[in-house]
Amino acid sequence: MYLESGYKTITPIQLCNGLAALESEAINFRAFRVYLACFSLLAIRDAASRVRKASRRRRALAPRYRPEEISRLTGTTTKSVSRDLSRLRRASLLEFSEHAIRVRESSLDSSAVLLSAASGRRSWTRPIPVPRSMLRFLARCEKPVLTKTIIAYLLRGLSLDRRSGEVNGKGTVKLSWVARTFGVSERAARYARAELVRLGWIGRDRSSYQRKLNRDGAYFAINLAWRNPAGRTRTQEVDLPASGPDRVLQIAAPVSRTGTVIAPPEERHETPNGSKDQKTRRTEPAGLSTRGGVRNPSLRDVTDEDLRCFTRTEVLYWQAVRQGVIRHSETNALNWLSAAVRARSVPGDPVRVFLGIVRKELWAHITHEQEERARRALVRYREGDPSRFRVPSQVPRARAIDATRAHKRLVLHPKQPTPRSTHGEPPGTFNGPFLSNDARFVRHVTNVFRPQGIQESNAWWHVNREHPEWTRERWDRALAELHGTSRGSFIPVSGVFGERQNV
Repeated sequence: MYLESGYKTITPIQLCNGLAALESEAINFRAFRVYLACFSLLAIRDAASRVRKASRRRRALAPRYRPEEISRLTGTTTKSVSRDLSRLRRASLLEFSEHAIRVRESSLDSSAVLLSAASGRRSWTRPIPVPRSMLRFLARCEKPVLTKTIIAYLLRGLSLDRRSGEVNGKGTVKLSWVARTFGVSERAARYARAELVRLGWIGRDRSSYQRKLNRDGAYFAINLAWRNPAGRTRTQEVDLPASGPDRVLQIAAPVSRTGTVIAPPEERHETPNGSKDQKTRRTEPAGLSTRGGVRNPSLRDVTDEDLRCFTRTEVLYWQAVRQGVIRHSETNALNWLSAAVRARSVPGDPVRVFLGIVRKELWAHITHEQEERARRALVRYREGDPSRFRVPSQVPRARAIDATRAHKRLVLHPKQPTPRSTHGEPPGTFNGPFLSNDARFVRHVTNVFRPQGIQESNAWWHVNREHPEWTRERWDRALAELHGTSRGSFIPVSGVFGERQNV
């Protein structure tokens, strides 16, 4: 098929160079839009040159490029376009002048990994016929995930027949590949594909079997006659008729402006089946049971308690990162918590559900509501301790090792005199000569962690990572002795995670 609106051939090297510079923060997303708008300007000048040759005009006019044209394409100001062109020049992506636009054709050092993953076995220098209408849309698009998803479909679907010059717009792609290659979440890539289907740029695959979808992904066909409807402010449904010469876009009625109404949470007032005819048991004092001690969380033996407690879930996450089960990132941390929320929400064994989601990377089964609950929990706990689910470089492991070494010296020399001064310690700290070795160790650790901004309630986690014998019960008992009062009882608090809090 031949494109009526024309196209501009862009190589995978040029597309991946811009994406690599965007990921390395050499340019911002607005500068990346300016980068794509420069290709649109080149396509306009190429089309004008072809028309001039077809009309047999003898006089050839030198092309002129102005930032005002890029400003109209991107919808930004001329001043911001000039700054973005300077960023692109410093990133070695292109050179912009009044008489020429020179785009870099060789690959950057930072784009080699992305090129190998995005191109696969195909050539890095093959021409990709990007329609001019899509270039104008990308220059105006303000959603990074939608732009990256479109580029993924361009790389996998568009090709040019060098003999006949026809453009082919069919291919197959998996959203998990898009998310893994371009650094976006699979859920966001799914929303972007649904947006492209509603815009009418690609069709929906309705005939593939599940086995084929699992192996290669869904088929798609790019609408090569697509034009962005002018003045459309809301996404509208577009029905694609069967392929043929009379393929015309049919735009449905506008969506209601009242917005999407979210259904209220489901309420079940009936008594659960599992709580009927249960025998009563002997009453026990409230708090943490001391029978058998408290077992440390382990990824080899995940329990229901590990999924209910936020701190134990985080310990499991770092174990999975160290073992290579999952790679640390903000997206994976949120997916890990969302999997724990879903495991507690659906019927069945929560541990089996959680491990199945994590090992098979079934993040798409997590609903938006479950992800939102996990996100709120993460934000709430980070307000008290910003190091929760952070990169390992932000965790002061060296301080924890120094504290544990100091504890070894206290154990080897129990008669070492303890300083009587309470300078720098919180009010109410017992500093007498009758403290046990555990209480003195806790005091030393909290004094070491306090300048680092780590709260007293979170210091146990850092110590437990180096010395598993320091259980939560042992820590609380030493902390109670240090403060001279009983820590009281602990009761689970209802919420996304049943984190224990002091009463």
